Amino acid sequence: MPYPQIAIANVDYSQKYDGENMQGYGYERYNFKRAPDGHFYGYVRYMGEGVAPRPVIREGWLVMFIARLTGPIQGLVPVGWYSNATFETEREDRPEYSIDGHFPLAPDGKRYSYCIKSNEAFLIPDQEDRTTFKFDNSANHIGSASIIYARGQLAHDNWREEFAAHIERIVREARCEIP
Repeated sequence: MPYPQIAIANVDYSQKYDGENMQGYGYERYNFKRAPDGHFYGYVRYMGEGVAPRPVIREGWLVMFIARLTGPIQGLVPVGWYSNATFETEREDRPEYSIDGHFPLAPDGKRYSYCIKSNEAFLIPDQEDRTTFKFDNSANHIGSASIIYARGQLAHDNWREEFAAHIERIVREARCEIP
């Protein structure tokens, strides 16, 4: 089951990503909340100068969302993924704003936005399961990058393929909830 295009999206930590209990700033707070149209809309931090991620191929991605745990357990853990995801060319407002005049604003008073969408999302439900699949970032390839292309982009470094293989193992083995 090799996936030809795999990306790693670095987000703030939350237990469910359904609008509640967000650590950090929280634009990704709704990444695993199904929108009224049935899709999932994922936020990924801006890349430099406020630009949304723009891979060469925009469709057909496996996007693994990872977050940094703090406290007694530390490190980068997977929180869930989108299958067959599409990257938008620009940031878009979440679709809830066009149907619900009371959909909340972000802490900075702006609308929640997204740059990735999919109709298939899988959430790793608990911290214990998430830490089982912790990412080895000893070479600091992820760091504070908003997105890393593990496979399907121009670079073909060995460390990228190691991350891609790790992500494929997570997809095979993780117990997940479909939001």
